[in-house]
Amino acid sequence: MCGGSPLTIATIRVEDPSPAMCAHRLSELTGATLPQLRRTKYQSLRWNLDNLEVQDSRCRLSVSAPEHSVSKMNACALSGPSTSKKPRSSLVGREYEWELMPLALDQKIGTVVWSPLGWGRLTGRMRRGQPLPETSRLQSHAIVEMGPPIGNEHVYRVVDAIDEVSKETGKSVPQIAINWLLQRPTVATVIIGARNADQLRQNLGAAGWNLTAPQIAKLDAGSEITPIYPYWHQRGFAERNPSPIAQSSPR
Repeated sequence: MCGGSPLTIATIRVEDPSPAMCAHRLSELTGATLPQLRRTKYQSLRWNLDNLEVQDSRCRLSVSAPEHSVSKMNACALSGPSTSKKPRSSLVGREYEWELMPLALDQKIGTVVWSPLGWGRLTGRMRRGQPLPETSRLQSHAIVEMGPPIGNEHVYRVVDAIDEVSKETGKSVPQIAINWLLQRPTVATVIIGARNADQLRQNLGAAGWNLTAPQIAKLDAGSEITPIYPYWHQRGFAERNPSPIAQSSPR
């Protein structure tokens, strides 16, 4: 709820079917009384967000929605665009960098990344020639049936690169994977999911230090895949489609 502290973040999902539902959902989340407008879903939600920000200037809004929805809402903004976006990204799933990261840079939208360990693939427990632990979330229905399709060989190649960096830094596989993400352009923070206190401590150990530029380059190379069209084609015209990594200064 906005207003309870100097800075509170409210996360809104853009999936309601009508302007009235948008206003109802915002009121439900924030406790504010907001008007219901006979406009499009995007205009209504953005208009109500503007009103909410005017009511409480300490409120910051993170939108969980497809990128075209964020763009449409920002086009309707009165007080300013949305401040952050919540996509999936990791060393074994870098599709975010193909188009959504350039959009975030252009629109000045921060990124709150979920699944920074690639749906459990970068915990250090998935390795070439070794069976998966019985307690691994990689054995769960959510990963097997609903998780993003990622080839095992690609995961092994990424883990090999992480292992090389681990020898140099003394850090664990999850710590390196999360630290790499925290140094990507637009990334403000990550959402971690720990099953126990030890996992939480391990993940929190990803903060407070930085990978070197050569180490980042090694991880970039180890995790690189050929993107789908039109992104592989656009790479041939770097002067018109500069890489978001190359055009962003190191953090």
